[in-house]
Amino acid sequence: MKPTSEGDAVESKELVHSGISALLNANKSFACVRCPDQDTATIYVSDPQGPIGLRLRPFDLQLNPIDVPCRKWSGEAIDALPDFLPQNRGAGQQETAKSAYLDSGVHSLDQLRSGRMAKVVFSAVRNLRVQETTGLTAFNTLCQNRASDAVFWFRWKGIGEWMGSSPECLMQRSGALGWCDALAGTKPLDTPRLWTAKEVAEQQWVVDDVREKLARLDLSWTETASEREQGALIHRLTRFAWEVPDRLQNPSADGAVLEQFHPTPAVGGWPLGAALERIAAAESHQRRLYSGYFAVLEPIQTRAYVVLRCAEHTSAGWQAYAGGGWTADSVVEDEWTEIQLKMKLIQDAFES
Repeated sequence: MKPTSEGDAVESKELVHSGISALLNANKSFACVRCPDQDTATIYVSDPQGPIGLRLRPFDLQLNPIDVPCRKWSGEAIDALPDFLPQNRGAGQQETAKSAYLDSGVHSLDQLRSGRMAKVVFSAVRNLRVQETTGLTAFNTLCQNRASDAVFWFRWKGIGEWMGSSPECLMQRSGALGWCDALAGTKPLDTPRLWTAKEVAEQQWVVDDVREKLARLDLSWTETASEREQGALIHRLTRFAWEVPDRLQNPSADGAVLEQFHPTPAVGGWPLGAALERIAAAESHQRRLYSGYFAVLEPIQTRAYVVLRCAEHTSAGWQAYAGGGWTADSVVEDEWTEIQLKMKLIQDAFES
């Protein structure tokens, strides 16, 4: 719930800040999420009898989502909460060199131009040269600068430690109303607003994918096209909205729908099967939670977002992830520039 006054907002932010500090100092697991256009974040902790489900879903379809029963935390005793220790973090991964990233794309152009694939999304990893103790500062910076994003911080055994800011709603339900975003096609905000055929096509594949999945669920929907700014970038966006039938108005059904939505062409490619094969062959790192999704499932509402613009706190320090879509019309150097701009969105939060 949003605070009702500026004073309440300041107090709530301070309580969240002190709560996170306490959990960090005690080496406890937690999740903290600030939903778009909310003033303050919510802290979630493990509770076997909790009324809220937290789902952390890796990108890899061969891995199962991690589902944890939770409750909102507001300062109660923390001694009994599960620990999060340094050994619970993932191993550091090799930083992606420009040459390696571009080689993956260039070597895929024949398949893209032959029509075997229309799009494939490759990702990259970058080391962030920051202090180990900058997590709370980075989270506050993301909350302050990314009002229209879902800002998240997870410290959970089995998934590691992740922080980021996602502009993409995978699916939301509030009572009998559901909606999701088809977000793709990226360009710098300071360039002319004329979208290229490549950018239009990239987003259209995501739109078509959502339409197919909603039709499979026997739903009727409306579509609203717009654009979304994120830092120095702008994306094409289509918002889908539908009435949720009684049979789908529960967290279990929401979880099943989310698995049908993941992954989208925005993070994998199109057609999905061929793109995933190419990604597995070309990428030397594991995506882990990057380009997967997280969800907070409650009895009357569910909120799920794609894990984008993020960093993982590994055994080697903080490492950022970003990805970009390659098509037959890709300009090689432009693809690397797009990766740098996306990396900068998370890098600026940690290095500010």
